Amino acid sequence: MAKRKFQLTSADIEEIAQVLKECKGKTAQYRRLNAVRLYGSGISITDVQERYGCSRSTLLSWCKDFRILGAESLVDMRQGGNNTRLTPEQVSDLLWRLRSITPRMVFGKGSASPDGECWTAKDLCRVVRQWYGVVYQSRNSYYRLLQKYQIPTRALAGRLKRVEAAIVQI
Repeated sequence: MAKRKFQLTSADIEEIAQVLKECKGKTAQYRRLNAVRLYGSGISITDVQERYGCSRSTLLSWCKDFRILGAESLVDMRQGGNNTRLTPEQVSDLLWRLRSITPRMVFGKGSASPDGECWTAKDLCRVVRQWYGVVYQSRNSYYRLLQKYQIPTRALAGRLKRVEAAIVQI
């Protein structure tokens, strides 16, 4: 077995601990620093991956950045802003609507999905703009909304059909 090349010194661990106190739960930076701290302290890469949900290459990239530039290199540089576009009340209303209304009911034959039964990011973009006057900066924000709140999408509908077919065969 190859010897691990990335190991933290006591000074490195102290630097990370100091920055962790300062960041007070800023999730992205806190997560990165803790992942680097655990991996650099001898925890296996698979354990760190499972705990922090990062890929092997991402973790090793964070370790490399830390080694070269220190703890400040792991600061979250995203600008954000999308997460506050809809109020909690609007999100609640949106979820209720998306679970009780199909894209076909809103757009007719103009929905993005062929059957008009499942929500797509394109349809979600249209209804959020139509109902709330909100436009997110990135299409990924719409995908995250669909995933986070488990809105029925084409991929989910396909999986459900396969599961139902398997159950019927049993």
